[in-house]
Amino acid sequence: MTKVFVYGTLRKCGKLHRYMDGGKFIGMGKLKGYTMYTCIETKFPFLVKDGFTTYNIIGEIYEFEDDSIFKVLDDVEEVESKLFIRKVKKISCDNGKNYMVNFYYNEQSVVNRLNLSFKRVIKGDWDNVCFVKDSGGKEKCVEL
Repeated sequence: MTKVFVYGTLRKCGKLHRYMDGGKFIGMGKLKGYTMYTCIETKFPFLVKDGFTTYNIIGEIYEFEDDSIFKVLDDVEEVESKLFIRKVKKISCDNGKNYMVNFYYNEQSVVNRLNLSFKRVIKGDWDNVCFVKDSGGKEKCVEL
């Protein structure tokens, strides 16, 4: 059995959740040691191991029958182009158990090369992020 931890658009209410079809929801997980950012232009979250870690990253844990899910998720996360990297780490779940899960993160050097605007998601929970327009019509990211 293969377990996957998702923290952004692949979560239940996320716009890419359809790619998690076939997975069994295990519970909510907490990942330590990473910081969540959001890209203002694309509205996608990503994780970086950058030293600003204050909060746990909150996400969902899914279980799949085998590794074939990575044919889909590696493509969605653009692993071949090295936009995201898949890693395995032990995390805690709200059911009281710890699981070895696969998750996706970014190298700081890749993020630095992108010509986009980023904002740190301080509390590490993508479900608490929304995008609003300021008085000048410019879109900004707000954490609830």
